[in-house]
Amino acid sequence: MSENRQKLIHLRSSVEKIPQASDLNYGEIAVQYAKSKPVLYIKNTDNEIVKFIDEAAINTILNSYITSAYLETNYATSADTYAAITSITQQLTNVYTYKGSVASYENLPTENQKIGDVYNVESAYGNIPPGTNYAWNGSTWDSLGGSVDLSNYATTATVSTLSGNIDTVSAATVALEASAHTHDNISALNSITTEKVSDWDEAAASAHTHDNMSALNSITSQKVSDWDNAASSAHAHTNADVLDTITSEKTAQWDSAYTASQSSLVGIESGKSNGATINENNELDFSGLYIDCGTY
Repeated sequence: MSENRQKLIHLRSSVEKIPQASDLNYGEIAVQYAKSKPVLYIKNTDNEIVKFIDEAAINTILNSYITSAYLETNYATSADTYAAITSITQQLTNVYTYKGSVASYENLPTENQKIGDVYNVESAYGNIPPGTNYAWNGSTWDSLGGSVDLSNYATTATVSTLSGNIDTVSAATVALEASAHTHDNISALNSITTEKVSDWDEAAASAHTHDNMSALNSITSQKVSDWDNAASSAHAHTNADVLDTITSEKTAQWDSAYTASQSSLVGIESGKSNGATINENNELDFSGLYIDCGTY
């Protein structure tokens, strides 16, 4: 008896074909049911098509990539790995290996040592300082600290000589301190310079005095020049006593009188030009004066 039921047939394709975002609504499934590659498709919130495939398809895809040739090309075999480790081990045989400390260089091993063995030697050995590491190089113990150049350092003999010289200088200093003396005006003495002494010597050589020293000190080069000019232009007047009575006040009065006389003459001439006459007293007579009002 056949079953009466409703069927939901999804969006589908019988061939390998990826749906477009416009082909699907959110929540809708697209089915690619081709036997060669069955796939389910949905559309996510970014409008991207996402696919889901079954286990068999996944294995098929993986098998298409991971082949024997791919593994041989991209992955090392156990034999390759062993060869690489062996090579690294051989290269590490010459690497320094710290073995410990010994008291002196003479205590370093003399047998069974390997190239790269390193020991710390606690005491000095010749010019090599204590605490230097030594490495076995296959035939001898080689210092890893390098050599120290002491040519620029003072020797014991040099230091001893310098010490004696210092003692001599110290004794001389003590002797000088015993004969030292002081001055109350030490600050003034310290201010004396060679230039000052030279100036004093020159002043002493030309020193002299004058009773009218203040007057002489007031003489300047300008005054001397003025006096020379006056001497070169000096002259005399027979009426010097009259000239000596002329003052600036008199000169001003004479200038004022001259100005007034000139004004009177100007007035007289102006009056004459306007019709006035001069009488016997040299005065303007305006009896015949007229006024000209012009034309129109």
